Amino acid sequence: MEALLTTYYDYHWEANERYINLIKQTKTPPERAIFLMSHILNAQQIWLNRISPNGKKVGVWEEHAPDSMANLNMEQYKRAITLLAENDLSEIITYQNTQGQTYTNSIRDILLHIVNHGTYHRGQLALLFRAADIAPPNTDYIFYRRE
Repeated sequence: MEALLTTYYDYHWEANERYINLIKQTKTPPERAIFLMSHILNAQQIWLNRISPNGKKVGVWEEHAPDSMANLNMEQYKRAITLLAENDLSEIITYQNTQGQTYTNSIRDILLHIVNHGTYHRGQLALLFRAADIAPPNTDYIFYRRE
């Protein structure tokens, strides 16, 4: 499972990079594109902090400048890969959500959720770019694996 999760994180990083690059290259990105890409990065940071609370604190909807997104994506990728390598993925983590409710999940489930959450919001980004007549990058996992 660790090897599969590592592959998913490689894919997740690459898919994020493709959208970050598109946002940076587009003179006027679609409304909410920066907002959604920032949210993907923020949510990832928040979840990683639930596993290992030594990362920078961010707000769920805090916006980041496009020029800073690639660095954030890389920092979080490296952190996730380290957490994958150094932790028992079946370990149960107790954490509070942003409303203060307490939950428990395994590290494995949290790490898989981060990738799945990013995929969901990249789908929204694809719709925004298509609506603006800008071709979105192909970020389907199977195409990533074929490359």
